[in-house]
Amino acid sequence: SWHNIMAREGKYIKDLEKLQKGDKVYIQGRLRYQKVTGNDGVERMYTDIVASRLVVIDDPEPMSYEM
Repeated sequence: SWHNIMAREGKYIKDLEKLQKGDKVYIQGRLRYQKVTGNDGVERMYTDIVASRLVVIDDPEPMSYEM
């Protein structure tokens, strides 16, 4: 599944910008839930991870995804 990763006050921003689809990462942090009402009037729930630790896992073979 996909998650939004939030970096507080610029911390980890450079690492997040370098990530590509298929990269493996370890993220530690807290969950932040938001309820947003769209222009269509439909309420949606979003979950973000506010990172307190981010480690890129070096692996010569990136993960593959089927879409």
